[in-house]
Parts: sequence; C-alpha cells; structure tokens
Amino acid sequence: MKKVLLASTILAFSAGVAAAEMSLTGGANMGVKYNDGVPAGDDELTIHYEVDFAIVGAGETDNGLSFGASLGVDEPEAGGVNDAEVFISGNFGTLTIGDVDPATDGFGIADIGFDGIGLDDVAEQYKNAASSADVNYSYSFGDFGVILSADSVTEDFGAAVTYSGGTWNVGLGYAELEATGEGTVSIEGGVSFGDFSGNAIYSDWDGGGEGYGIDVSYSGFGAIIVTAAFAGQDGVCIDAGACDEGYGIGASYDLGGGAALAGGIGEVDGDTRADFGITMAF
Repeated sequence: MKKVLLASTILAFSAGVAAAEMSLTGGANMGVKYNDGVPAGDDELTIHYEVDFAIVGAGETDNGLSFGASLGVDEPEAGGVNDAEVFISGNFGTLTIGDVDPATDGFGIADIGFDGIGLDDVAEQYKNAASSADVNYSYSFGDFGVILSADSVTEDFGAAVTYSGGTWNVGLGYAELEATGEGTVSIEGGVSFGDFSGNAIYSDWDGGGEGYGIDVSYSGFGAIIVTAAFAGQDGVCIDAGACDEGYGIGASYDLGGGAALAGGIGEVDGDTRADFGITMAF
C-alpha cells in the first residue's frame, strides 16, 4: 500500500512539475567606485561587485488563474537569500504576499554610473515615508494602473495610480508610516521623444521634508546612452549621505549579449563620487 501511495504521489508531483515553469534570471556587475567624502583613513577608491539572481516558479490553474513564487539570491550587498514573494493573478488583478515593496516604490529617477553614485537617493528618500509592506495588490485597465500596499504587522499602507500614454506617463501616490502617522504624497512623470527621454519626481513628506529630481537621457549615439541627472531635498533629511543635493553625468556602452560598460561622475552632499565598470544581464 505504501509503495502504491508513493508511486501515485511521485506521479502527481511529476504532472505538476510538467505543468509549471521554473526560470533563473539575474545580473551582476564589477568595477571601481570613488568617493572623496569617506571617513578619514578609509580608501577613496574601492573595488565593487554584486551578483543578483532570481529564482521564479510559475503555473496556471485549469480555470486560467496564474500563480507563482520568486526568491532572490544576492551577494554581497543583500546578504544571501531574500525577496521571497508568492502571487496569484487573474482578471481581478495580481495579489502578492511576501517581501514586497510599498506602492510608490517604482517612482523615481535614474542614477549615474554602473552601480550608481547615490544621486537618486536624495530625491527619493521620502517617497515611501519609511513605510514597509508585506501585501501588494495591482490592477490595470487600459492605460491606467492601480497599486495598493500594506504591512499586516506595522499597519503601514500605500496607494498609487498611474497612467501611460505611449510616449509619456504619470503617477500619483501616497505612503504612510503608521507608527508616526507621517505620510508622503509623490508625483512622478516620464516622457520620450525621438532619441531623448526623461523622468521627474516630487515628494512632499509631512514630517518636514521635500524631495525632487530629474533625469534626461540621449540615445542618438548608437550603442552609447548618455544620462544626466539632478536631485535635491529641503527640510529634514532621513537618509544619511543623501542630503542637500546631487548632480552628475554618465554613459553606458552596449557590448551586446547582455553586457555593457558604464560609468559616471557627479557630486552628492558636496562629495565627488564616480564609478566605472561592467554590468551583466543573464
């Protein structure tokens, strides 16, 4: 009897595996970073590398519902396995539970360099109001999208509405940290015309701070894309190392096959920062 049960269990499991899909994607980078604002005794020029992989499993029920789960494996920045998420999706939208992002997390501007000099952090530090989330719901209808997020433990919450009009997009969102009752209203937008594209964000945090930023890119040089960005903040700074303002310019060169050379230089908080290296997508 046990052998029959075991055989039937293996058969059922095999059928499930055949119906589902597993994928492994990811990326990596390596290069050098420069910061003349490091504490005395620390090296201004350092070697940097990251390896980020995502394991994704997905399937579909007999009545058309999609389901799945994902897991991140990141080193050395994130410290191992992270970003565990489980989702179910259908005509009602997509419900995701796990290590998810607040509703306004997708708002923002580009950073500069192969890994980033932290310029975008100046403008984006208020957008999530320091809130967290373990539940995320998204729904799209036509060119509109709605995102809702909440944390079942802290009771933080967020909401965002987006619209994409082809060559332009705009979004309006709100995030609140329940522990303090402080929230942030954010608006973001993007536009592309010919070889030019740009993004902008503005956040107003009722804890006493404002963040704003803009980026502009030009892709008319063939495999080379040039990006310039500016970010600023006023009031209480909640992200150490991302206060005052930042600006910079950078470029990337597509090597083909998922690899690119990239680098940039700029100033953040009065410190000169730069990086140069290679990015890889698998």
